[in-house]
Amino acid sequence: MEAELVARATVAASSLGRDLELQVDDVVVVQNSNKLALRVLPCNVLARTAVAGEEVAAFEIVVTQHLGALSAPIARPDPRVEPLVYERDGFAVTFWTFYDSVTDAISSVKYADALHRLHGAMQRVEVEVPHFTERVAEAERLVMKRSETPELGAADRALLLDTLRVGVSVRPLSPAATRLKDVECSDEVVRYGEPHTGHPMVSRQRRY
Repeated sequence: MEAELVARATVAASSLGRDLELQVDDVVVVQNSNKLALRVLPCNVLARTAVAGEEVAAFEIVVTQHLGALSAPIARPDPRVEPLVYERDGFAVTFWTFYDSVTDAISSVKYADALHRLHGAMQRVEVEVPHFTERVAEAERLVMKRSETPELGAADRALLLDTLRVGVSVRPLSPAATRLKDVECSDEVVRYGEPHTGHPMVSRQRRY
């Protein structure tokens, strides 16, 4: 997000946090992309913030609740706040437990084990999930929208668009959404779509 949107989103998250009786004295930007990850202090909550209508916050909460009931290795909503999508000033905000990172890196073995346990849990719940081509379309939209990806240079933008449009071989969307419970009955299976090093969390509380 550009600086103006970051400032507005921070104010929106802070205001919502106070309305929810969280102690809010400061907000720190943890990550800035098409969504914002904001650490709210001193209550120590992670506020995921996005432009309303461009977020998948409700879907994230539903999936998290199902997977959390199966002890899947996931981050969870903050227990002090009802797990809902809150809107203010054109932003959608959800509040999550903040996990303090520690310096030791997650090993490839532990990372693989976490993914294995996550996928095992995904096969045991029934939730409609979007087809991966929707994520490809969303990525293309972001690359084309310079206001949301201002740091991309012309060459990088062209490379990404070429990769999304030509280099990725995709099949047509299925008529019906895939269900997590039925993944073994189809040649399309549900998988965690972003297994990169920015997502595993090594924390004092838990390891994901």
